[in-house]
Amino acid sequence: MGLLVSLVDATSIDRNTKKILRQFAEKIEYLETKQVTKDEFRELKEAQQRTEERLDKLIERVDALAQAQQKTEIEIRMLTMKVKDLDRKFDELSSQVGGLSHTIGYTLENETIRALPGLLSEEGLVCGKLTRKWIKLPLREGKYKWEEINIYGECHRGNEELLIIGESKAQFGQKAAKEFLKKIKKMRKMMKKELFAIVIAHSIHPEAEEIFKAEEIKYYTSIELMG
Repeated sequence: MGLLVSLVDATSIDRNTKKILRQFAEKIEYLETKQVTKDEFRELKEAQQRTEERLDKLIERVDALAQAQQKTEIEIRMLTMKVKDLDRKFDELSSQVGGLSHTIGYTLENETIRALPGLLSEEGLVCGKLTRKWIKLPLREGKYKWEEINIYGECHRGNEELLIIGESKAQFGQKAAKEFLKKIKKMRKMMKKELFAIVIAHSIHPEAEEIFKAEEIKYYTSIELMG
């Protein structure tokens, strides 16, 4: 009950008049209440409008981010395609280089097989036919692997029979020298004849030369071979 209705109730007037005034007072108070509700509604509407404005700005930012992400994804796809293309070209180049390396290697082997008997004769060795050969090298537990020998053949020095085991490469570094030495040690365990190990290369690193000298492995460069 509002103040206006209380005042009407407090007046000393006849009952019928008081009833009419009371109804009028209640209606006024009701209208005032409705006015407050409208004010609150207006405030809510204004707040909603501000919220919608902020939401519109947020949507614009999200759209901008989505466009930027789409652009980035397109750039990433293009970059991925370029990387794949580079990988393909690298594989092609590696294949070409590998083929060239094999060509150089086989060319050197062929020249070595033709020229080596003359060089070895200076060492007192008389050689038969030299060739390439695949040899089965034993591994652990009865397993084995096939190893290609670039230069293979029999020779003798006086009454001593020897087996020529050689390898030719474009370049011989320390790693290649150690791998060849490992192969020779395995073959010495399985071969009945004495091995005469020999290496031929266009270029031999000083560290590889030290290994060959220490293990008494004969080595030649391609210049010596052709000269």
